[in-house]
Amino acid sequence: MSKVKVYFDNCSYNRPFDNQSQMKMRTDNVIRLEAIDVLLANLGEVDTERFISMIKRDTFDYTEWQRGMFKNQTIDEIHTAATEYEKSQA
Repeated sequence: MSKVKVYFDNCSYNRPFDNQSQMKMRTDNVIRLEAIDVLLANLGEVDTERFISMIKRDTFDYTEWQRGMFKNQTIDEIHTAATEYEKSQA
């Protein structure tokens, strides 16, 4: 019979006792549920379903999309656009 060494990181034991209100401590499932709530509140049930279907169906690369979206813009231009958008939503 061979011996097997198993390594347990202390983090795996302490995680349940961490402050769960900290953003980094939330589980993937909690984040998914909150995202669904945001989608439902902003899009409604039908468009939320459509959005989820699109995400599942399409091979969407967020990083590539973001690079194209902000291509040739300075940080000041992006900030100005974000500020103007925020004001228009008030």
